Amino acid sequence: MRIRVPQPSLSDQQLATLHARFVVPIAIQMILNDTEQLDEECECALHECLSELQPDTGLLCLALCAQHVAGAATESPIAQMLAISSARMADEYGAALLAESGRGAEPLSDFDAMLLLQQVPEDLEELATLLDAVLAQSDPHSPEGLLCDILSVQALVHAERAGHELAELSFLNPEKHTPPPTHRPQPRTLERLAENVIVFPR
Repeated sequence: MRIRVPQPSLSDQQLATLHARFVVPIAIQMILNDTEQLDEECECALHECLSELQPDTGLLCLALCAQHVAGAATESPIAQMLAISSARMADEYGAALLAESGRGAEPLSDFDAMLLLQQVPEDLEELATLLDAVLAQSDPHSPEGLLCDILSVQALVHAERAGHELAELSFLNPEKHTPPPTHRPQPRTLERLAENVIVFPR
């Protein structure tokens, strides 16, 4: 019996748009459906595609992929936790990306950049921990096991990158570690800290 994967509040069309944007979730689904072979060449291609993403967009892509893995990992009691967690991330980050995709944006202040990035490493580490737990309860040579390993490695890589970005922002702006007493949260939009770096609001 397959585990029921909680679906985010995004519509089927929105989910299809996100899958098509990243491509990797589609490849993961095909591998789990036995319509694509997970050989050495395919593994390298998955690593390469995921590593080219920035930490924030990488998190969204990995969450979409993890949902498919969770649904196929029927031998793991932890898979339901992975399904719930990845669905939350896909919902939050996916909705933010779709809402702001294609809109112009004002430059983001360093303080606001820290606010928007600070949850990304934690979410990536949570995803990696759950993927490792599912891997420990699965056949490591099965498609689900191999995919758990690939996704976990990439989640940790992106978590480290996001942590470095946060540390750099904090180092450059030590006076902005805490907001002034008059600071009030302002409406957030997706912004770009650097070329091809999309930062998502919490």
